[in-house]
Amino acid sequence: RRVGNAAELVQRKGHLKSKRLAAITKSLGRPEDDLPIASPTAASARRVSTLADLSLGKNTQVRLDVAILLPLASSGAPPLSFLAVDRTGTAFGVSVYHLDAAVLAKCRSGRDRITLVEPLLREVRLGAISYPLLQLQQPTQFFVNGELLSSSFAHAALDLTSFSEQPKQ
Repeated sequence: RRVGNAAELVQRKGHLKSKRLAAITKSLGRPEDDLPIASPTAASARRVSTLADLSLGKNTQVRLDVAILLPLASSGAPPLSFLAVDRTGTAFGVSVYHLDAAVLAKCRSGRDRITLVEPLLREVRLGAISYPLLQLQQPTQFFVNGELLSSSFAHAALDLTSFSEQPKQ
């Protein structure tokens, strides 16, 4: 059911009106408008303009600017998943591991430029349903307006139980 819902949102571009979608894609700027990235590794990556410029699998030394349209999963369970568009208005899913869901509240408006560095392109397929998905294995591959959101990295809670208080037999 989730795959079907996500596929429908991708296909229908989040049910946005064409005028709103055009405004969002225009906010991404032209491909030659280079946004400074706060990471030497990411800054040296080659900029691509569209999802079509990527190949299936890992895309090393590549970065893609996108705009977030809406969340794809509301449960808050990892990975953080959302619907995004590139400069041409092509919609696709994005999943980012180890990133706190609170980041969506900061950049959901479609006004922020999200840069994905070295994304892994996959095709999600379940029967006749399919849609493209970009995966980021590390939150250090996700930038908002050129800034790394290190304060939004999700950290696993560690529950330590003291073994020194075990009952004697």
